[in-house]
Order: sequence, then structure tokens, then C-alpha cells
Amino acid sequence: AELTSLDLASNQLCGLDRWGDGTYTAEGITSIADALRVNASLTSLDLSWNQIDAEGAKPLADALCVNASLTALDMRVNDLGDEGKQMLQQAVKGRRGFDLKVST
Repeated sequence: AELTSLDLASNQLCGLDRWGDGTYTAEGITSIADALRVNASLTSLDLSWNQIDAEGAKPLADALCVNASLTALDMRVNDLGDEGKQMLQQAVKGRRGFDLKVST
């Protein structure tokens, strides 16, 4: 069976912040982005509540430019800032029906 949905919200594999939510290192996000570049079955990815900043958004945005299977990405409650949000929005611009969730 192929993996089509992956929920890594508040993921604690890379550590915890002071509120008990997940955190990701730049290396961890780069690994996820590398996997997205070659994955053809994942359609939904939830990375909310993980303190991902603009530096982490960059490799994800780059991966979204080449991944055609992902149709939903939840990036709410992260530390993307305007720069990170813009990178992700630009990466999926023109992808009809893409559900990108970011905090405002």
C-alpha cells in the first residue's frame, strides 16, 4: 500500500519546545523536502505546530516546485514569517485545487 497522507503535526522526533510542541532542525526539514522531491504517492502532509521558520520553508518550497502529487500542506502555527509564507505560496501558485494552510 502507498502512503498518501502523513501527519507530523506537533512531531516530537526532533525535540520539544518549551510548550511541549514539536520542533524541527534545518537538517530534519531538508530530509523531508528531499523525500517530497521523489515521492509520487503522498497527497497530504501536515507539518503544523513544529516551529518551522523561513529557513525551513525554503527547502519545502523548492520540493513543492517538483512534486506534483501533493495537494494539501498544513503549515499552520509555525514561525514562517512573511518570507516563509510567500515562498510556499509562490511554490504552489497556479496549482489548481492545492490546499495550503498557513497562519496569518
